[in-house]
Amino acid sequence: MSVQEIVAIASTCIFVSGTILNIIFIYVIRNGTRSAVGPVYKNIMTSFAVCNIGFATMEFIAKPGIHIYGTSLMTFSHGIFQSVKPWGFLSLCFFIGMYGVNTALLTLHFAYRYIALCRRHSLRIFHETIPVTIVISLVLSWGFIYGFITFYCFAATDDYYEYANGSVYAKFGVDAHSLSFFCIFTHVCFEQV
Repeated sequence: MSVQEIVAIASTCIFVSGTILNIIFIYVIRNGTRSAVGPVYKNIMTSFAVCNIGFATMEFIAKPGIHIYGTSLMTFSHGIFQSVKPWGFLSLCFFIGMYGVNTALLTLHFAYRYIALCRRHSLRIFHETIPVTIVISLVLSWGFIYGFITFYCFAATDDYYEYANGSVYAKFGVDAHSLSFFCIFTHVCFEQV
């Protein structure tokens, strides 16, 4: 079984199971939790489930695969846009952006729980429009920053193509220029002194 077949099967399983489980989770949050949980935490958990569906969807679209060569890491798309430039690369950027949104929401979960347990008097900020708008903006901005860093900093350069093209061709049988990917490439490698 080839890497592409494994990625396709895993991606489909993650997408289907992630979507179904998160829809069930949203239903349980909205209809099955006690009122003691409170509307704010219900909204945070619902947002996390919705963003998990978005993350699974972007993973399904991008189907990222990894290739490591020397001092570089390459994440390439096996997805529906793999050979359509720049859409394959952009789908990977959106995938990383959704990862950023999920990490920001996890941080929000911990911050909210800390405030609920240790600083109960500060819970009122989660019921006011301006602080909630700021929190939503920060979460979405964090995802945008992740995606933008991927787009701006990790796009392949001519140096990377020259460095890794032989390895990519040996492993996948295609020229690196034909793949949609982002890479982390160490230009200068210092040996330990």
